[in-house]
Amino acid sequence: MLDPITKCSYENVLQDISNFLNCNLRTRKQNSTGNEYFTLTASSKSSLSIIINYFERFPLFTLKYLDYLDWKKAVELILNNQHYTKEGITEINKLKNNMNLKRTIFYWNHLN
Repeated sequence: MLDPITKCSYENVLQDISNFLNCNLRTRKQNSTGNEYFTLTASSKSSLSIIINYFERFPLFTLKYLDYLDWKKAVELILNNQHYTKEGITEINKLKNNMNLKRTIFYWNHLN
C-alpha cells in the first residue's frame, strides 16, 4: 500500500508506532472504494494504558481531545468491568453517540 502522492509506504513507521503502543497493525479494504488502509488495534489493558498515558502526557489541541476524553471514560468503564451492566452499556452508548460529527457539546478549557 503506497501513498498516492509520494508513492512511499508508511508501513514501517506505522509498525514502529504499533510496537511502541503495544497494538496490532492491520490492513483493511474499504468495500465501497476498494481502497486499502492501515489500522491500529488496541485491546489489551497494557496497550490501552500506554495510549492513555501517552495522551495524558502529550494532549491533543484539537476537537479530537474531547473525543479522546470520552473514549477514555469508555475504556475506564471497560477496565472496571462496568460495561457488563445496563448502566455501563447505556453510558458507553451515550459516549459513542456524542463523538466525532455527532458531538453537540464543546468546551475549550483544555487550551488554557
